[in-house]
Amino acid sequence: MTYRHHQGLRSSLIECAWTTVQRDPVMLNRYEELLQRHTGKRAIVIIARKLLSRIYHVLKTGEPYQIGYST
Repeated sequence: MTYRHHQGLRSSLIECAWTTVQRDPVMLNRYEELLQRHTGKRAIVIIARKLLSRIYHVLKTGEPYQIGYST
């Protein structure tokens, strides 16, 4: 996530990251770890970046997204 970004895509990813934190226990654990070192906003941006890499993996391989799976 850089300053050269599509604002609509970034805000959509942030919203998806909040939903992911609520539903995926692995992402919730990661978010809680990040909260110890970062602010809430920065932590959710890092989660959104992780979610983006997972989305890319799903699109690239065709495998379904697995909740609770750590990579």
